[in-house]
Amino acid sequence: MMKRMKDERLELQTLKNIRVAYIVLMLGVLLILVKQFTEVGTDVFTSPLFFVMIISNAVFTFKNIGVSIDYESTNKKKSFLDSYPNLIGMCVILAIVFGVLNWILTTEPILWEVVLSSTIFSVCFLIPFTIAYRKKKRMQDQDLDD
Repeated sequence: MMKRMKDERLELQTLKNIRVAYIVLMLGVLLILVKQFTEVGTDVFTSPLFFVMIISNAVFTFKNIGVSIDYESTNKKKSFLDSYPNLIGMCVILAIVFGVLNWILTTEPILWEVVLSSTIFSVCFLIPFTIAYRKKKRMQDQDLDD
């Protein structure tokens, strides 16, 4: 019977392979959705494949927030986004830009739909930024306590 080897390099390579497989999978889903969009139009957004792509990317992003914040350098310069009011302001600006683009690019824009979609867009940016900000702040507070 062969003994199972544990090697960090092998584990790292396995994780890299999983990441490549995930990227290939998401590109495949995206290409299928683009093909459906060109054939069917905006009905592609009601496709279950679209929801699978959105949910898997959301989970992937939320899981990576912890990794990127845990290994972030503590000696880097202060950023514009280190302040929570600046984060909220950026999300509002992004929502306004999205709303204006939505208003311009829609054939028959309806005000409440533009406002609703802009609000949803803003919240979708604000939630991960808030989670990352709080986790970063908690880590900074723990570093100061130590």
